[in-house]
Amino acid sequence: MCEEQKAWSAARSLWLILALLGWLATIIACALPPWRVTPMEGGNGTRPLWEGLWVCCAVHAPQARRCVAYDSLLDLPQDLQAARALTLIAAILGLLAAGMGMAGGLCCPCVKDPLHRGNLTVSAGILFLVCGVLMLLTAGWSTHSIRQDFYDPLVALDGKREPGAAIFVAFAAGAAQLLGGLLLCFSWTRKSEVYPADLKNASSTVQKSARRKV
Repeated sequence: MCEEQKAWSAARSLWLILALLGWLATIIACALPPWRVTPMEGGNGTRPLWEGLWVCCAVHAPQARRCVAYDSLLDLPQDLQAARALTLIAAILGLLAAGMGMAGGLCCPCVKDPLHRGNLTVSAGILFLVCGVLMLLTAGWSTHSIRQDFYDPLVALDGKREPGAAIFVAFAAGAAQLLGGLLLCFSWTRKSEVYPADLKNASSTVQKSARRKV
């Protein structure tokens, strides 16, 4: 039984690490500037652009770019406005889920009751699930908007964009948190962790002796 408990605890730790990696990828996707990029350098001498959630960068060379922060939230396209809000919500919820998951899944000394640890781990899994859905929704919405504008004949060539690296990081973050959160939701505390085998044997022995005396 002890080996089974160790294997179950190791599995929960791996699932938590997967979800934590997805949360870190969420923060990276939120900070990276290449969310929407120009497909190629225009023939009129314009430089490639990277449109991020916080800054817009003009790429002059592979190692040289100039980034300027947006003056207002209204300067962003509608899909980037939604992406900024959703990624911030996912990052905050992921921080809460990470704290709950580490307290419950990594056997934190401050939480000694196995039942409480199990409840914290499952709650963290639910939050990671929500974060994963938010990130997939954000990346999918942005990709759909970019695709619509790209194939719209009414949009000028300078206004067409392609998905940048940050969107693919967002997809990976959502998938990792969704999978890790789903697995953590099934990591409730087992009876063997609350009632070890030696304790159950001792209690059954006491009950049998009490019945004999009666």
